[in-house]
Amino acid sequence: MRSTVQLMYKQQQGGELCDISRISAMHREMELRLEEINASKEDETAEVKARYVQMFREKAEELHQAKEKLSGTQAQVRDLQDREEELQNLLSRTRSRLEGEYRERAEEVGAEVRAATERAEKVEAELEETR
Repeated sequence: MRSTVQLMYKQQQGGELCDISRISAMHREMELRLEEINASKEDETAEVKARYVQMFREKAEELHQAKEKLSGTQAQVRDLQDREEELQNLLSRTRSRLEGEYRERAEEVGAEVRAATERAEKVEAELEETR
C-alpha cells in the first residue's frame, strides 16, 4: 500500500499531494475505527456469552431446587400412602374384631331373650295351672 502511495506521491505535485496525505489519514482513521468496532464487538460478544452462562446457571439451580422439592413431595406422598394403608389395615382389623364381638353379644342377647321368653312362658303356664 505504501509503495502505491509513494508512487502516487512522486507522480503528483502541489494540491494533489495534500489529497494523498488526506486519503492516508482517512485510511488510518478508518482502520482505527474498524479496530474499535471489532474490539467493541468482541466485548459485547463476551458480555452476551457471560450473561447466557449466568442465566444457564440460574436455570440449572432452579431446576435442581425444583427436583429436590419434587423429591421431597414424592417422599411425603409415599409416607402418606403408607400411613393410609396402615390406617386402612387397622380399621379393617378393628371392624372385624367389633363385628365378631357384636355377633357374639347379639347371640348372647338372643339366647338371653329366648331364655327369658321360655321362663315367661313357663311362668304363664304355671299361672294358668294355678288358676
